Amino acid sequence: MIKKIFFILSLFAFNMNVNAMVVERSVIQTQSGQQYIFDTEVARTDQEQSTGLMFRTILPQHHGMLFIYPFPQLITMWMKNCFIPLDMMFIDATGRICHIVRHTIPNSTHHIYSNCMAKAVLEIGAGLTNAYNIHVGDRLIAPFIR
Repeated sequence: MIKKIFFILSLFAFNMNVNAMVVERSVIQTQSGQQYIFDTEVARTDQEQSTGLMFRTILPQHHGMLFIYPFPQLITMWMKNCFIPLDMMFIDATGRICHIVRHTIPNSTHHIYSNCMAKAVLEIGAGLTNAYNIHVGDRLIAPFIR
């Protein structure tokens, strides 16, 4: 019984941390000028970035998570404990999408690489980059880009 209570309390604490993350409006602008708006939770701290979208079972269509790093770098991600298939957009310091990985596999420990010097990663629901015709070279308009 004590273990069950502790488990429930730990899940509650986890959900409080997730909900405490800053939410910012992010806009993807395609090369044709089309814009798509996402409400993104911003993962800036090591803890937020290591947790990411783990243990979530839903991600609303116009929501996502934006991982911001202190400087451009080669980034490695994975899907361990992530139950939602995602599209990952790797974004350079100018806001340009430099690599896209579509339809990631939930719970996979396979490494996903940026293949470019990225300053951020935007994760959205799987299939949305195809549905919205988002490609490498399109831009992210977000407050972290100066």
